[in-house]
Amino acid sequence: MKLTKASVATIEADPLRQVLVWDTEIRGFGLRVSPGGAKAYVMQRRVGRTSRRVTIGRADDMSAEAARKKATLLAAEFAEGVDPIAVKKERARRGTTLRQAVEAYIAAPKKKGVGKGGEKKARTQRDIRLVMGRKFGDWLDRPVTDFTESMVKERHAALAKESPAQANLAFRYFRATINHLIADTDEGAAPIIKSNPVTRLNRTNQWADVRPAKAGSPIAEFPNGWPP
Repeated sequence: MKLTKASVATIEADPLRQVLVWDTEIRGFGLRVSPGGAKAYVMQRRVGRTSRRVTIGRADDMSAEAARKKATLLAAEFAEGVDPIAVKKERARRGTTLRQAVEAYIAAPKKKGVGKGGEKKARTQRDIRLVMGRKFGDWLDRPVTDFTESMVKERHAALAKESPAQANLAFRYFRATINHLIADTDEGAAPIIKSNPVTRLNRTNQWADVRPAKAGSPIAEFPNGWPP
């Protein structure tokens, strides 16, 4: 049937299965009704050999006419070979925040020492969150694509005035986070960051020259500036 305000109101749910009702005018435009009665407008077309179904919006939140206009726009995108689901995923990927990248790095298996490939220890996870929160609290909710080499240089210099060792530790965590983000890119996809901005510290020899700390201090526990 043609999906209108009146016709959508007459479509009932099936308590045993999902119901799909397709519009008679726009190919692929339809209404999905859950067994619980929730109604949502959808658009389904093929992109190459892949069938994609995109949810336009809940029927309670938008009119049939508004959904129809959106379906027309989506139909044009599909006709041009645009995969709206892939586009949405790519936008989300490029919007990855530093906080999200840190959590992904924390969840990743460790790469050094005994037990390679195992989960990072709870203490290490805690230390990463603690250092990143204290030193980059104002950066955590910014997209990782925002950070430049100049920002890294300035922030490291500022942190080093307070504690050279902590400045080094913070940016080693930062570097590891970005390196993991670059490495964990799907095959065929371009990394959202081409190079790690922390390499600026290597090129300019800006890493602080830190003397070994006294036994029992936090830095002494990590003589290389890096938790196990």
